[in-house]
Amino acid sequence: MRSVLKHCAFAPPDCHASASRAVRSVGAKRGWLRLMLGGMIVGGGLMGCGGADESASRDAAERRSRQRQAAQTDALLESIASQLRTLPEAVQLDLTPPTVVVDSRSSTDGEDIEAVIVRPDGVPPEAPANLLRVPRRNARFRAADVRPDDTIKYFARIGRETQDRLREAGDADIVVMEAFEFRVAQVLSDNDLLIVGGLSREVDTPFRLEVWRNVDDRMEQISSQLAAYARRRDPPVGWQPSPDEAELRQLHERVNQWLRQSGGVSEGRQAEIKRWLKTLPSLEQADPISDLLTVTALAQGPFLVNESREIQQAVWCRDIARRVRGNSASAADQAAELFDWVVRNVALMPSAEASPNLPWEAMLHGRGSAEQRAWVFALLCRQAELTPFVLSVTETNDTTARTLVGVVEGVRAVLFDPQLGLPVSRQPGSPRADASLAELIAEPSILRGFDLPDSPYPVTAEALVDASAWLVAEPFALTGRAAALEKRFSGRDSLVLTVDLEKTAAAVSAALPPSLAVKLWEHPFETLRAKHKLNQGRRNRDIKEFLPFAWRPPLWKGRVLSFRGVKEDAAPKGEVLADPQDDLRAAQVSFMDRTLRPKDKLIATVSSDVKRDIYRRAKVIATYWLATTALERGDYRNAISWLGNSALIGPDAEELRESIRYTRARAYEALGETATAAETLGDSASAQRHGDQLRARWLREATADGSAPNANAPANADETK
Repeated sequence: MRSVLKHCAFAPPDCHASASRAVRSVGAKRGWLRLMLGGMIVGGGLMGCGGADESASRDAAERRSRQRQAAQTDALLESIASQLRTLPEAVQLDLTPPTVVVDSRSSTDGEDIEAVIVRPDGVPPEAPANLLRVPRRNARFRAADVRPDDTIKYFARIGRETQDRLREAGDADIVVMEAFEFRVAQVLSDNDLLIVGGLSREVDTPFRLEVWRNVDDRMEQISSQLAAYARRRDPPVGWQPSPDEAELRQLHERVNQWLRQSGGVSEGRQAEIKRWLKTLPSLEQADPISDLLTVTALAQGPFLVNESREIQQAVWCRDIARRVRGNSASAADQAAELFDWVVRNVALMPSAEASPNLPWEAMLHGRGSAEQRAWVFALLCRQAELTPFVLSVTETNDTTARTLVGVVEGVRAVLFDPQLGLPVSRQPGSPRADASLAELIAEPSILRGFDLPDSPYPVTAEALVDASAWLVAEPFALTGRAAALEKRFSGRDSLVLTVDLEKTAAAVSAALPPSLAVKLWEHPFETLRAKHKLNQGRRNRDIKEFLPFAWRPPLWKGRVLSFRGVKEDAAPKGEVLADPQDDLRAAQVSFMDRTLRPKDKLIATVSSDVKRDIYRRAKVIATYWLATTALERGDYRNAISWLGNSALIGPDAEELRESIRYTRARAYEALGETATAAETLGDSASAQRHGDQLRARWLREATADGSAPNANAPANADETK
């Protein structure tokens, strides 16, 4: 600025004006520059604040999104827990059994309708035989309104060679009662039908037939599912169309939705799983379960369809364990109560006769092999947070292995014999588990107390030293998805779905002789393998055994209510019109349903042999479970009364004869009538006969010395009865 004035000091006046303008110009420029710089500074600050605000806004939005997702995940988990609490109430009870459209009653002469299956006229010999023709012309297919998709039950007495050929060819579904099932394709006349598919060979001998029709969608679904299992073993596991099937499908969808929302499973157990799977016999490449047992399949992946049934099985065992284990702090005492529940509720059957059933199947039907009893017992112990293991002991005949179950208590283990139905104790026949494995080895005379005059106990102290020790863990219990779900359940909904193999092995090893190595028990894996290979005849038998539950839903509902067994002293607060919950009483009401216990003369009017058989078996099972539920409630006189019901006296109850005897003896024992209980057990002819004889001997000795139990009741019994 000074340079401008200096140069203009002696300048003419207009130069001063120019200088003045120059000064103003420079000031203006400086002002503009100051404004520009200030604007840049302010603008930069505004730009910086805007970026921070946007980042903060994004963070808040992400935080809200995570919170919403967490809330949705928690809500979904709560809906799963609520669903598991109320599974018995989810049974679909409204079901109309199929009607018989054509049988001897609808024939023109009142005689059976018999038909052959041949090829229609004019077709080549390689074409299927799909024309069903009645040679006696006594059918009335059109007059009886037979329709396409009706079911033909064809009671063919076909030789085994022909049966095998038809099965291999997939020509027919052999379901129950030796009846082949076909579908009607077209009604040609009163005496001629076309069937769907047809046979590869003609059947030129007339056999009796009936035509059935499903009158509601659920019954149609049941028939289709059973046919798929009978014909194709599809699926090999979880094929049963149970009355709560829709609820389990929803459960399967929800747990997988929860798994996706919660971020999947941790892969931290892969090394542990791989190490323990190596203790199993090597799997062949073509083994049907090899794909299920890869480390990836176990550590990753969604819940499988049949695993919703495994979750339900865990709920059953949890509820039973909570009710039954008693108040003792002793692991041995708790285990004894749980074992006694198994003996009372799962009747022993020879292993050779038992289907390869999962624990829930043995519990549902109320019978199983020694291995299946052991498995159920181990699952009950698991839910009670006890530590069970299996001992496989070579019997004195050196040809068979005996399955014992041990339960760890500190650094000792007590043993239970599922085949005897008794603990291995110092007082043979006593329900108390008071001898440790170490004591049984050190004092061989304890085991010799289990000998009977005509039947020595086939376990020795030497055999216990050389036994094989197994950890009980199913494939599902090794999965990451089971572990992820288990972690989220707590409080009343807590549920044990997994096995900590390393921790369990350490506890078991501490209670075993040093010579015994611990491995995984093969039986759960062998059971799955057997299910994938089950032959047609065994599948047919399993279907026949399940049909009463499918056709008579109150039977299923009563059974699962008896497993839950909740009993409230008062109704929930605020529900003044509600009765206190009493599941065992509700189970009895369900077993009394009119569809389960119709009069015999009404059942006799049913023309179909298949339906009559199902109705009779359902009545027998419901009546027996009325007795066992009364026993569980402590209503011992009522239990004895039900066991004498006419439904349990006739030939229809023959397969339950020994179970009825044992339950009657336990009711007398609980009443303190030990002499009668001993006499009843003394007549045992069951697979558990050796154990029953030991219990009878113990009761007689206890009666003689005045130490007989006068109220050896189930732990959950209602003493007010």
